[in-house]
Amino acid sequence: MPFDFLKKKKESELPPPPPPPADISESGGLEFPVMPDIPPIHAEEGESEEFHPSVREHHPLEQLPKVKALRKPTEPIFVSLDDFKKVNDHLNKIRSRVEEANTFIKELEKLHDEEEKIVESWIEYVQEVEKKLTLADEIIESHEKRQ
Repeated sequence: MPFDFLKKKKESELPPPPPPPADISESGGLEFPVMPDIPPIHAEEGESEEFHPSVREHHPLEQLPKVKALRKPTEPIFVSLDDFKKVNDHLNKIRSRVEEANTFIKELEKLHDEEEKIVESWIEYVQEVEKKLTLADEIIESHEKRQ
């Protein structure tokens, strides 16, 4: 038939799935990607600075292409379906990367909280040892004064 390519393939005709990526740790833990450094962005003449300077220092964007603000069109805009699909795919990829970044940040926050709890427990332990040492010193001093 001339339109066989339009029919759905049966499961047996599908190729096997690709093997899992080799960079997954064998311990089952997550390996987080290294976050790239983002260069600073500077306001040009006539532009208003929308961000507080401290934010710009921590989140530089200088290497990104400069894009002028879009204005609402007065006439309808026609875009080819292929271009629309490409843009939509790119936006979905960006959304997924933002979601991954948010997950990564949440994991970092969780690890930070756990580290703070551990450090607090160490501080409490050291304070207890210091109290016991002070008590031992006081007992030794009191015995020395009696003799």
